[in-house]
Amino acid sequence: MKSPIVIIGIGNDVIRLQEALTGRRFEREALFAAMVEAFEGDPSHGCVGRSAPARFARALAEAERRGLDLPTLRERQAALA
Repeated sequence: MKSPIVIIGIGNDVIRLQEALTGRRFEREALFAAMVEAFEGDPSHGCVGRSAPARFARALAEAERRGLDLPTLRERQAALA
C-alpha cells in the first residue's frame, strides 16, 4: 500500500479537480472516510491497473486546461512511466 501521505495527496488532488469541474465544494473528511472504507473492503486491490496511465493523463490534461496544479498526480504519473 502507498504511504498515507501519498494517498492523502492523491485524494486532495482528485477532489480539487472535481471541485473545479463541478463548481461545487465537497466535504473532504466524508470523502476520505468513504475512500478508506472502500480500500479496507478490498485490501488486495492494487488500484493501479492498465488504464491508470490514461486516467492520469486525462485528469492532468483537464487540470492544465483549468490552470490547476495537481502535484501528487503528476508525481505518480511520472512514477508509472
